[in-house]
Amino acid sequence: MPRVAASLGLMTLCQLLAPAVIADWFCRRWSRGERWPLYANIINWTPLLLFIVLAPAVSLARVLMAFGASQDVASIAATMAISVYGVWFQWRVARGALDVSRWRAAQLLGATFLFSVVIVVIQGLFGPDMDAVSLPHK
Repeated sequence: MPRVAASLGLMTLCQLLAPAVIADWFCRRWSRGERWPLYANIINWTPLLLFIVLAPAVSLARVLMAFGASQDVASIAATMAISVYGVWFQWRVARGALDVSRWRAAQLLGATFLFSVVIVVIQGLFGPDMDAVSLPHK
């Protein structure tokens, strides 16, 4: 169990720090180094946005279920709403804080997404077997 916790903790840390680190490389390339601290500061606070967006997403799920949607469909819709808003927010922060074009903001988000995929694949290939982990029953 400690190996699983350490592995997931490191993966989470990588995912949290990746946008700022990746943006540093792009900022140097685009001559936007002086704007990087603003972007890094905003993007590092972005995970707290989940708590703001969670209430409307849960409300959306409840409305969908009231109209007959299954719990699975409602939870997928809520998750997609949170995800779409998160991507839009990060794209908007990149455009505003770095003062870059839409295309450059999309490049930054694409590179960050690609990094996330690589981290998840590495976790899946080399991380602990999550199916073998059993939580203690009370």
